[in-house]
Amino acid sequence: MDTLAVTMFWVSSVLILPFWIMLWFMPKHELTKRFVGDIRCSILPLLIPYAILALRDFAYRIVSRNRHRVFRRPATCVFPR
Repeated sequence: MDTLAVTMFWVSSVLILPFWIMLWFMPKHELTKRFVGDIRCSILPLLIPYAILALRDFAYRIVSRNRHRVFRRPATCVFPR
């Protein structure tokens, strides 16, 4: 299995864990309402690791696409006769 994907899964799980703890142990507290009610605080810890994975995959596709273009070119003579 891909180690970066597994690492990013665990990172996102750890980043969202404080929100779950607040929801479990103090659901009606003002701090919980403020953090869980703000979409940026709730979604950002999940988006960061998956954005890293998406950027890595995007970069790999760009590099592999360009690599195929380079090797498909016909051989050219550097010094004309």
